[in-house]
Amino acid sequence: MYPVQTAIGLGHSVLACGLGFAAAVSNPFTIGVAQKLAELPLFSGALLRVAVFISVYVILVSFLWIRIKKIKVYPHLEVEVEAVLGTSVPKKAYVVFIALMCGMAAFIALSPFASILRDLSLPFIALIFMVSAVSVGMIVKRDLRWVGRHYFKGAVDMSPAILLVFVSVLGLNFFIGSGSAKAFILMPVVVPMMDLIGVSRQLGVLAFQFGDGFSNVLYPTNAVLLIALGISGVSYGKWLRFVIPIQALMLVISVAWLWIAYQIGYGG
Repeated sequence: MYPVQTAIGLGHSVLACGLGFAAAVSNPFTIGVAQKLAELPLFSGALLRVAVFISVYVILVSFLWIRIKKIKVYPHLEVEVEAVLGTSVPKKAYVVFIALMCGMAAFIALSPFASILRDLSLPFIALIFMVSAVSVGMIVKRDLRWVGRHYFKGAVDMSPAILLVFVSVLGLNFFIGSGSAKAFILMPVVVPMMDLIGVSRQLGVLAFQFGDGFSNVLYPTNAVLLIALGISGVSYGKWLRFVIPIQALMLVISVAWLWIAYQIGYGG
């Protein structure tokens, strides 16, 4: 009904997740695998990536804030939402959000020191998503059966996309068996190139991180993006128009950070 608002909602979820993945300080699926293949200490060079993450975060928040300010205000919606949810909902949502983020931060901080935690990263992420979904539903409705019905409805809505992804992955897995396959395919090629031209391997990992991550919220072959667009009812064309400006900014900032990293001898 309100496509602009829906796209901005996706910006707060899918876009934030995608850019966070691309600018992460300790992403085990890109940085961890790539550094291992490049024979670098795990999550080394993190200080520069912290600066990268902050810059990307500031750009994303500014982009979303500007888009929000342009939205036409519907006063009756605010009244309806407050009548349904009540005024205490935001406070509870903040508590749940902070608790989940603290749990995630603790998991990330302990992962380098406990191999079992690294092995459980995907189940832990899935658990965080599940707890988040149930918590939001309980905050809004306080009815577990209502949450279950909407969960089932969402699962049904996702099923065509999941089937498509499953069939695609089933075929691809015959040739490529790993979720971090791009790192395994590219890094053995990138590392000798970096050594040959006299550029640090750490810089090669950073370039790989940027190239792999930011495109995830742009390409229509991204399974997560397709599922999100399908659930929200936003067409890929509308999403493309929404994200192109910030994608252009990410391209500029990626080149800028790579240039800075090269100038300071990052990882050399």
